[in-house]
Amino acid sequence: MASEIAFWRTSPLVWNQLKIDGTTVPGIVKVTVKRGQRLDVRKPPKAHHATLVDQGKPPAEGEIEITIGFDAVVGQPFGTGAEQWTAYQKLEQTVFGKKPSKRNASKVSHPEFTRAGIAQVFFGDPGTLEGEGPGTRTVKIPWFEYGKITSAEAGTVGGASLKPKMDVSTKSLAVKPSATATRKP
Repeated sequence: MASEIAFWRTSPLVWNQLKIDGTTVPGIVKVTVKRGQRLDVRKPPKAHHATLVDQGKPPAEGEIEITIGFDAVVGQPFGTGAEQWTAYQKLEQTVFGKKPSKRNASKVSHPEFTRAGIAQVFFGDPGTLEGEGPGTRTVKIPWFEYGKITSAEAGTVGGASLKPKMDVSTKSLAVKPSATATRKP
């Protein structure tokens, strides 16, 4: 880990706030990180054992849950419910209001992201505001880990060639097995 993560009892505000591209998200934020593992289970027929082959880790994904619309205790940086709503609408237009093809990865800062080693994410579209009456509202926003996308060399898997390479000049001289193994009546 690059930096030490604050303990939630001594620094609860650090765990309740999220920064996206340097802007603090209004309200109380809960970040969920889901990691996966690609495993290929290879089991021969009629065998009682299998071999696991590690195929790496897919990009992490998760969800951000933002609670807004509450009046904060004096001394906390959350502001009033109306201020949170105004700030959320502004944030929604700048981060989530872009067309999907025009979106860029956003830099994020939260202890859960730090713990998972994630610095940049792509955001999905925000869900609906859930809640009733004059109380708080909650919105859930999916996110996907940003990683450099690289493609493998064409025709290779794990450094081995998929097909043996054939010289174009000798290809025409190759004999089809079906042509030599035909029956004569």
